[in-house]
Amino acid sequence: MIYLKKSYKIATVSILILIIAFFDYTVTLHLSKIDLVYRDVYVVPIILGSYWFGKKGGLFTSLASSAFYLPCAMLGTRLGSIIYLSNMLEIVFFIGVGYFVGSYYDLRKSQFVLNTDSYEEELHHQPTKNILFCIHSAENTSKAARYIVENFPHKSEITITVMGLLRVKPQDFFDTKEEFHAAFEKSNAEMSTLVDRTKTIICQGGVSETNIRERMITVDGKTTAERILEEQHRSHYDMIIAGCTKKSKAQEFLFGNTNVTLVREAPCPVLVVC
Repeated sequence: MIYLKKSYKIATVSILILIIAFFDYTVTLHLSKIDLVYRDVYVVPIILGSYWFGKKGGLFTSLASSAFYLPCAMLGTRLGSIIYLSNMLEIVFFIGVGYFVGSYYDLRKSQFVLNTDSYEEELHHQPTKNILFCIHSAENTSKAARYIVENFPHKSEITITVMGLLRVKPQDFFDTKEEFHAAFEKSNAEMSTLVDRTKTIICQGGVSETNIRERMITVDGKTTAERILEEQHRSHYDMIIAGCTKKSKAQEFLFGNTNVTLVREAPCPVLVVC
């Protein structure tokens, strides 16, 4: 499977839109068939944005394409003419493609989110050897650990890497270095306690202590999901497990959802326990 970083995907979609807009604006006769071809080519980056980033990405890409296309669509066309209305309907079409294709891929990806009700039987038929257990918040982490020991077969053969992801506000948010270091030490201690508690639950459930590994990673300059994906591609885990984090729609839109990103982009099964 070819894996592209999120930044490369964003760059690809952006460059495609700019290239299409450049050629569209260089066509001087906007009523020509060539202009209609350029107009429809905008659908390509919209579909890519929807495929890679879901509904939110599809809508953003379609709006960006519409913003580039709108001035070109209005040049040389009389207000209220058939051509003008056709161009406006094309913008509606762009947004519709972004919304529906993005919604489809969100739904398709959501089918890979494994939950405690539907995946138990499959786990017994396909034992997993190497698991990455991610802790990026305290929410549902203990529940995810208990789910492993209660439902995974062949626990003696499983190797689990418990990875705590530590995120601290940048130093610029603090008045002094001492305040920054104090906040870092506090967060580090809280995460270490959570990691130890998780390891204890897994060990008590039957997984050998020698098969439980520990990693602590500071998330700095990248998103939590990006750091998890980097670790997965470095060590090629068979499965990623995490407790779900509940966010409002506004929070997801502004800051994203780590688990949704993992389900969408990880090249292995992702188990999110709620």
